Amino acid sequence: MSSQACHLMEQKQFASHNQLTLEIVRTLEYGPKRRMWLLRCVKCGQHYLKGYQQLQDWADGEGQARVYYHPITPHQMREVDQSLERAWELVHSRPYILWDEQGELRWWL
Repeated sequence: MSSQACHLMEQKQFASHNQLTLEIVRTLEYGPKRRMWLLRCVKCGQHYLKGYQQLQDWADGEGQARVYYHPITPHQMREVDQSLERAWELVHSRPYILWDEQGELRWWL
């Protein structure tokens, strides 16, 4: 992590995912109901975990989904490299940016 806070941490809410200046470093898991990526802020280098989860599987294929963006430290990056289970624990721990079923994209502290 950079010595300065990531500029994303200064905003409370985001109009769209395009405001998140994040690029994919690598895919950690890619399944039909659960996906996870390691991301990096292109402006400062701060790493984030992005986790996607489909919460309900309706018969027509539509269901609620949530997307989490959690900033991680270099130490946590090493933990993620060793355990996908630990990555999921981290992505659900606050603070995180949450895109919820109402379409809001904001920090949960």
